[in-house]
Amino acid sequence: MGKGFRSAGERPRTQPRQGGPVFTALKAYTAALKEVTNATDDATLDKASQGLVTAVGGLASAIKTADPKAPDIAPQIEAGGKLFELGARAYLDSRRYAALKKSVLAVDPAIDTIGMTIKAGLLAIRAQVYFERAQEMNKAALPFLDKNYAAHAAT
Repeated sequence: MGKGFRSAGERPRTQPRQGGPVFTALKAYTAALKEVTNATDDATLDKASQGLVTAVGGLASAIKTADPKAPDIAPQIEAGGKLFELGARAYLDSRRYAALKKSVLAVDPAIDTIGMTIKAGLLAIRAQVYFERAQEMNKAALPFLDKNYAAHAAT
């Protein structure tokens, strides 16, 4: 009889095996890695990293249950997960930096124009203030000036 057949007339199994707890734990671990990889911000990455730590513990426990003589791999898997998380954080930071740099460079000419416009506006305000102060000072000085100049300045 061939493997998987009980008798000559029986058909082979069509349903795949579930794989047991190790396979389930491995699926959870790969799903957690996927979540860390797909994290788009720090909050999502933190949540995914916690899920990865949990999945690592589950995988190590499932392997130890399946083979009690197997060495404890939790520290190695956890270290690999931490390294992966650090890489994901560095990647997110580099994407943020690139987006920030791109937006600053794109907006820089507009910011320069806005700065020049504000400068021109402030200079105009300052000129108006100086002009008004000069008029006030001239009015205050009129009594001290000779009468010919005072009559001319009043017009």
